[in-house]
Amino acid sequence: MHCQSRDDDIGVRTLRPGDQFDFSFHMNLPETTVYHCDFVWGPKHNSFDVFKRWHSYCGSIKLFQNGYSTWLMKDSGIYFALGPNPSPGDFKFLHSWL
Repeated sequence: MHCQSRDDDIGVRTLRPGDQFDFSFHMNLPETTVYHCDFVWGPKHNSFDVFKRWHSYCGSIKLFQNGYSTWLMKDSGIYFALGPNPSPGDFKFLHSWL
């Protein structure tokens, strides 16, 4: 995976099954922060904005109360949940692999 904003490049990370990777950031003013990630899993891939201040999967009041959004990569696709330790039932399917 590779995540970056206009100002910060988190770098390329190789994760193995069961691995976790965390990063944090401060939104810039006037709140135009966007983080884009490229995900690759063998021949599968997808690329999209994981955080965009006003059009975000995480962009609800809940995000700013708990500060976490969690992404899960599975063979069947890419899933998302709010919170640092969501239960398996909290994840919602978001994207298929391309």
